[in-house]
Amino acid sequence: MKKQPNAQEALHIMNTATVSDPRVLPYGGAYIVSNENPRSAMAYMPEKRDNVLTVAASGDHPIFCKLYGAKNVQTFDITYNAKVITDIKCAALQELDLPEYWQLLQHLWRNRDIMSVQHMQDKIAPHLDKDVKDYIRGMKGWPLFTNGLGPNSYLRYLPTPTEYAKLRELVKKPFGFKWANIIELNGELTQEYDFIHLSNIFDYLSYKDMPGVLATMQKHTAIGGRIFLETFKSPIPSSICHNIVQSSPNWEMRFTDNSIRRHILERVR
Repeated sequence: MKKQPNAQEALHIMNTATVSDPRVLPYGGAYIVSNENPRSAMAYMPEKRDNVLTVAASGDHPIFCKLYGAKNVQTFDITYNAKVITDIKCAALQELDLPEYWQLLQHLWRNRDIMSVQHMQDKIAPHLDKDVKDYIRGMKGWPLFTNGLGPNSYLRYLPTPTEYAKLRELVKKPFGFKWANIIELNGELTQEYDFIHLSNIFDYLSYKDMPGVLATMQKHTAIGGRIFLETFKSPIPSSICHNIVQSSPNWEMRFTDNSIRRHILERVR
């Protein structure tokens, strides 16, 4: 059964739970703009990019995957608000020019009442599915985008005018979204992917969960496909990746850099 967002439940949790309460995570604040350069992972995409799986985050990762040639992009995230900002950006690409897009992100970051932001009612909302619109309205001004600094801090990570013009041709509808903790994602995946973009998710996992998560991603990687992960806090994934390569002839370490803690695993057979 498809999991549905429940604004009433979300408001009750957010108003009564402590920050460390795991019930907060499915409705936690998302980023308006990625605090990672979305172009940095694109250099490691394999030549075949028919099917891509990426964390939704602020929506920038899936958007840039399309920009760099991915045909079908599937997203996932633990918080439903990642879908909300991703879908808003997809709609904005269809309706707004680049200065308007930039202004929209600024206003969304500053305003709690999302539907009152310029262009949301007349241009963006008509492109959003009913679940997303009902959720936004049901949250009654609760801040959905509370993580990270403002868009001005990450201006260099946003599309250039040339990139934006290309994206308007490439992104015609919202990306598929799986609302799940990555630990539970195994039961949600039904296909193999040419590129799996895990971003810095391992910074938020316990050591005991890391091998199982990578095993799930390996199972859903096509031959010739790659898994991309980087960490800002934990050096542990490096040893896990090396163990995978040493224990399986089907996998190679395509790239590793411990100084930036970035690792790319490739399934070679």
